[in-house]
Amino acid sequence: MIITELPFFFKSHPLPDNGGYPHVLPFNIYFDEELKMFRQQATPELKNILKQVYEAGSLVDGSISSESGKEYVPFLLDYIKKHATFNDKIDVLEVGCGTGLILKKLKEDTLGNNYCGIEPGNHPIVEGLRGVNIIKDFFPSLKLQQKFDLVYSFCVLEHLEDPINFIENIYNQLTEKGIMIFGVPNCEPFYREGDLSMFYNEHFSYFTKQSIVALSQKLNLSILDISEIKGMLVFAISNSEVKGFQYELFTKEDYFKKLDIHFNSLKQLFSRYNNDETVVYIPGRALNTFFLLNMKDVRLVDDNTEMYKRYLPYFSNPVSNLEDILSNPPKLMFIYSRTFGNKIKEKCLLYPQLKETIIFTIDEL
Repeated sequence: MIITELPFFFKSHPLPDNGGYPHVLPFNIYFDEELKMFRQQATPELKNILKQVYEAGSLVDGSISSESGKEYVPFLLDYIKKHATFNDKIDVLEVGCGTGLILKKLKEDTLGNNYCGIEPGNHPIVEGLRGVNIIKDFFPSLKLQQKFDLVYSFCVLEHLEDPINFIENIYNQLTEKGIMIFGVPNCEPFYREGDLSMFYNEHFSYFTKQSIVALSQKLNLSILDISEIKGMLVFAISNSEVKGFQYELFTKEDYFKKLDIHFNSLKQLFSRYNNDETVVYIPGRALNTFFLLNMKDVRLVDDNTEMYKRYLPYFSNPVSNLEDILSNPPKLMFIYSRTFGNKIKEKCLLYPQLKETIIFTIDEL
């Protein structure tokens, strides 16, 4: 399968206009043999659009600072506290701090340290954030003159054209024994299954443990740890000497071979049902697949209240909640989530209204 364009999804909207931006943009994907991962090649049009979106303060539905993304916060806080030393007073920087939610929680848990955040977007700051220096700028910034003992950045690295340069700039902002912590979407299940829902116009890099190791080797830095946390790969890097990591190998050829099998299975499944007989659960993940299947009129449902009665690019119908679906049960419910699919299915099976509905998860395909 050749992918040349995909829907431009950055958030849901009250009107079916994608916030005034194109519904579909060119998508130029390639496999970086040096860094061992898929990467998107940017165009001037895409970079201009993304700059506008970021400066407007876009928070993708499900981001860490949003309602549905908050469940990640306690796990990320535990990771930070496990790998950074807070015994002595230290200087901490968050790059891409959004609303400042993680900074607020970390400051509450680890009193006596100096905290700073940098964020280019015009986000409203979370209530109760005090004593933290928030810099409105892109990183690196001339407004940051000091060194930090800990720099962390979650859900930022995948948005950057040049992750190597970004990490080098963070390293230059570190004290001699400082550490860096990053969190990125875990793309391993998507590589493994030939699933194209990992691709977003906002993301330029699609990380696996293999690519994180390759990245650290390219930078001549050492990985302290790589952990899987609820659909994320979170990893700590420093210049200390540590042992190597075991990881699964992925290739471009294997991915596209599995993608063809995966896509053909989906075509066979949906050929048995009309669009109005099909409900797609977690439509943000299903967007690429249904665009390439030319199925824009299916019904949509999501538990994220931020998306209720709002529109995604390409799809004709607004997003419903489960209560709406129960009042008019479909013949097929397709749950497009690898992280939460089984949990959602178990919940749906409890409702007698869905006893005649065929419920399928992406992992059962």
